[in-house]
Amino acid sequence: MRMKRTGLTFWALAVVLLAACSSTPARRPRAVPVGYEGAFTTWWSDDIVKEEGAYVAGRRHGEIEVFYKDGSPHMSGEFLDGKPHGELTTWHPGGAGVAVVEEFDHGVLDGERVVRAATTGVVVERTRYAGGVRDGRDERWRDDGSRVFEGRWARDLPVGRWRHWDPIGRLSREEHYWVTAGVPTGYLETVFASDGVTTAQTLMLRDGDEWAGRVTTWHDNGQQQSLVEYRGGERHGRDVSWDRGGRLVAEGRREHDLRTGSWTFFGKPGEGARTVVYADDEPVAPAPGEPAPTAPDGD
Repeated sequence: MRMKRTGLTFWALAVVLLAACSSTPARRPRAVPVGYEGAFTTWWSDDIVKEEGAYVAGRRHGEIEVFYKDGSPHMSGEFLDGKPHGELTTWHPGGAGVAVVEEFDHGVLDGERVVRAATTGVVVERTRYAGGVRDGRDERWRDDGSRVFEGRWARDLPVGRWRHWDPIGRLSREEHYWVTAGVPTGYLETVFASDGVTTAQTLMLRDGDEWAGRVTTWHDNGQQQSLVEYRGGERHGRDVSWDRGGRLVAEGRREHDLRTGSWTFFGKPGEGARTVVYADDEPVAPAPGEPAPTAPDGD
């Protein structure tokens, strides 16, 4: 009699458990099944959507919407065979507004790319692309809307005039780039002080496989400070400097950054100049009538 009641109790418990299990909802999918075709939704958790849209062979195909873990929008746009096509929009986390709007052609950037700041929502970057490379106008701003720089690209090479501004809107640098048949051939860079006075200028031209040119600097009173010739990124050629009053300080030549040959150093007013002969940046002999050479201070 006791054994029979125990058996009935066991089966009653099993039925209750089965009913309870059958009423528990299935866990919502966290990923798109391999090779899936059609509309589908994936979830971060059972109550927060991760992504929804249409798929072909398990790849995004059609309108897709993606969300952050907090449920705020992350990205939306059209896809073809797993690649973005047309306008794609990305949002800052937490619903802070649009971060990037860009245009694609079968997964390749092609059109305008616009970036907005999370803090202010202002546009901080506007760049044109063609075939996946920068091609056209490029403009940048700070979060407060002040300009950083503007210029233009030609197949990912800077061309023409580029301008840069400091945080309070003063022109700080200007560059001019020359390109011939898709190859950079020269550039001129000018640096300005806060009052607009030119402080440095670099002119470089391509000579075979190397860049050759000169760098000129000015004192803050407008007097030229130095002129140094360069080749292949090294000081190579004339090296001349002046003081704020326009008097020569030193004059000589360099090869691969090292002083070479005869250098003249000019003293203070009323003092005579002295000459030192260098080899590989080391003084080796005085000029006729000069005392034994000693290297001057500085470079």
